[in-house]
Amino acid sequence: MIFGNFVGSLFTRVTRQKRRITRAVMPCMMERLDELVLLNGTYQYDVPAGHSVVYLQKVPGQPGKVDVRLDNAITGTLGPRFTDPTGLDIIRSADAGATLVDQVPAAFKPTGGIKYEGASGNTLELDLGPTDQN
Repeated sequence: MIFGNFVGSLFTRVTRQKRRITRAVMPCMMERLDELVLLNGTYQYDVPAGHSVVYLQKVPGQPGKVDVRLDNAITGTLGPRFTDPTGLDIIRSADAGATLVDQVPAAFKPTGGIKYEGASGNTLELDLGPTDQN
């Protein structure tokens, strides 16, 4: 009987201590976390001279990633693939009169955006996706 009382009181003390520790720790663990943005980068591509049309195309099934094609949307030279879905992509063209054709639906654009810097007389064409037309 004495052994039973000793074990029972020891168990009760341990349970009380656990409750006190839990109460002391819980407020620290319930801290609100703000939005976290890690290492946003800027990625720049200079269009080689002599290319008059640049096409931006989505990478199927990979939102935020963008392919660049030069001169023709289907058979044109494949430029770089922008792969950071949160970064800022910059495309620069020094040729006067060049055209940038953006074929990337809004939902597939990188969250950092796409910036185009062109010479005088350049044109920006936006080909809207089905969900962008509403």
